[in-house]
Amino acid sequence: MELCRIVEQFVDEITEMHLAELRTTNQEYRCTHQELLRQSEEVQRQMNAMSAERRRVFSDYSNLRSQQESENSIHLYWSGLLDAVALLKALGVL
Repeated sequence: MELCRIVEQFVDEITEMHLAELRTTNQEYRCTHQELLRQSEEVQRQMNAMSAERRRVFSDYSNLRSQQESENSIHLYWSGLLDAVALLKALGVL
């Protein structure tokens, strides 16, 4: 397995570990998650009442927004990781 793939897998695993911890320890996060689930069900009911074309437009938009948010999160995680390494190097730790 090449180094880049190993690092990606590590980042994926550590991110999921931290999200799982957040889900179990943060009451506000759990409340927000529950509200999102409730609203998601309502959005689905509303979309079912729309024409197929309108559903496709909203679905495509939602999917693209989700993809962008995911890419933003990955970029920010990597940026933070690289900043931490640079800081450790500047401090002479690495």
